[in-house]
Order: sequence, then C-alpha cells, then structure tokens
Amino acid sequence: MSTEWTIVTGNKRNVKIAKQPVAVVEQKVEVRQVRPTREEKIQKENERRQKWEQRRQKKIDEYNAEFPLLPGSKDLVPDPKKIAYIDAKIAARKEANHKAYLERETRRQEKAKREAEKAKREAEIAEAEAKRQAELYKIAEEQHVKDMIEKWGSHRWYRCVEYSDDDCDTAERLRDEEEEREWRMEQYLREQEEEEERREAIRQAEKEKYIAEQTANMSEIEKERWIWDYEYEEMRILDDQVFPYWDSVYYDNMRQDKERLDRWNAKHEKK
Repeated sequence: MSTEWTIVTGNKRNVKIAKQPVAVVEQKVEVRQVRPTREEKIQKENERRQKWEQRRQKKIDEYNAEFPLLPGSKDLVPDPKKIAYIDAKIAARKEANHKAYLERETRRQEKAKREAEKAKREAEIAEAEAKRQAELYKIAEEQHVKDMIEKWGSHRWYRCVEYSDDDCDTAERLRDEEEEREWRMEQYLREQEEEEERREAIRQAEKEKYIAEQTANMSEIEKERWIWDYEYEEMRILDDQVFPYWDSVYYDNMRQDKERLDRWNAKHEKK
C-alpha cells in the first residue's frame, strides 16, 4: 500500500485533500512448462527407434558373422531367432562372468582368511617367544645378581660392577635409585645444615656468655689458660665419641670385603 497527497488549486486557494490509499498490485510470474511440439515428439521417437534398430541389426550381424552362409545358399533363419540366439549368448556370457567373479571373490576371501590366521599364529608365536626370552632373561639376571652379591656384598655390589662386564640392568636401576636417594639426602642435609648453623650460632653465643661469666674476675693469663683447658676438654669428649665409631666401621668393611673376595676367588678357582 502507498499513499499520496493531492493538491487542488482553485479560487486562489490551495486545498489539501486527505490521504487516499492506493493499492499496489503485485504481479506473480508464473513459470509455464513448455510442451514439446509434435515435430519434436516425432523426432525423439525416431531417434529412439533408430537406436533400437541399430542394436537389433548389430545382433543380427553378429549371428551372421558366427554362422556365415555358404556360397549360393539361402538364409532360412529368421531375424527374431538370430536375435534370440545372441541374447541368450550374451546372457550366458554375463552369467559365466558373474560366476567367475563369485569364484574369484570366494578365493580372495579364503586367501585373506588364511593370511589373517597365519598372521595371528605368527603373532602368538612371537609373543610366546618374547615371553620365554623375558623369563630366561629374568632367571639369568636374578642368578647374576646373586653372584655379584656373593662377590661384592649386598650393600655395594651394584657400584662395584659399574662400567665392567658384570654390569647389568638391575645394577643400573639400583644406582639410579641410590642417586635419587642421595639427591634427596643432600636436600635434607642442606636444610639440616642451615638449621644446625642457626643452633650453633645460639650455642656459640651461650658459650661466649658462659666463658665471660666464668672468667669475669680473672686476669688475662688466667683467662687464656681457662679457655684453653675448656676447649681442650670439649674437643677430647667429641673425639672419644666420634672417631672410634668410624674407625670400627671402616676396618670392619675392609675385613668383610677381603673375606668375601677370598671366598669368591676360591669358589671359581675350583671350577
């Protein structure tokens, strides 16, 4: 819908007339199907018939080529029979081709099945062999570890065989675990050292306070002598507690190593 104003002029006055709606007619475009003309229908039918005749004649020619007439003889076989013979021949050939295809497909599926079963058997054999090899390796590894423990001791054998012909996976794993423990221990000791330094600073301050209190009324010579005696006694007590223990540990380890190696060498020299 659209609107417009109409201006009417009369008697020297302009008069406005109210809006008047104007209908807009929408035009619809209809798509009409164009029917073929009679000539086009006839032409299309002639083309279809021509193709049919060509196929028909091709079959007749194929029959005549397969069964040529003798010179001077008359063709007694009607065209419909020739066409029927060729159709039957084509049908038989299609049937034979289809049968051959089915046979090939059956052989292909059987071959694929045999190959799948063969691959499955080979995989099972390989898995069983891998499992057997793993078991043999495990047994040999366990025996080797026992021998190395007997030779070097349970606490250090994996370190003694490093970079030698006696090295093995178990030894490498134990070394890695030990290095991990050592790293964690270093972290712990660093923290402990920091804590010990803090406590030592407190003890040192208390020690200096104690010395100052004990030597408050002494002369310088007396003070020096008293401090020397005090520190000497402190060091002696510490030595008596620490050094004998580590000496015993060291010599005991040396003795055990010698006895163990003597037993190992004697055992293998007999063999």
